Amino acid sequence: MTLGYGETSIDLIVHQAKISKKTFYARFANKDELFEAVCLQIVEERFVGAGFSMVEGGDLAERLETVALQLLEQALQPEITTFYHNLLVMRLDDSRGYRGGQ
Repeated sequence: MTLGYGETSIDLIVHQAKISKKTFYARFANKDELFEAVCLQIVEERFVGAGFSMVEGGDLAERLETVALQLLEQALQPEITTFYHNLLVMRLDDSRGYRGGQ
C-alpha cells in the first residue's frame, strides 16, 4: 500500500487482497493486528532467517527493538566498520578521480 497506515482503510485492504470483510475479521481483530502481523512476518523473513533471534511474546515494539539492537550490534563489529570505512574511502577516491598507484 502506498497510502500509509493512517490513510489505508479496511475497505481498501480487503479490496486489494480480493477477500471479504468477513474473511479479514476472521483472521484479524482490526487494522492494528494486521499491521503487527505484517511487521513480524517481514522481520521473520529478513532477519531471523539470517541468524537474528526474535523474542517470543511481548508487544510489537519490544520484539522489533530486540532485532534492531542485534542489527546495531552486528553493524558495529570492528570488521564491519572497517569494511564500510574502506568502501567509503574508495568511493571518495573514485569521485575525486584518484587512481592509487597509477
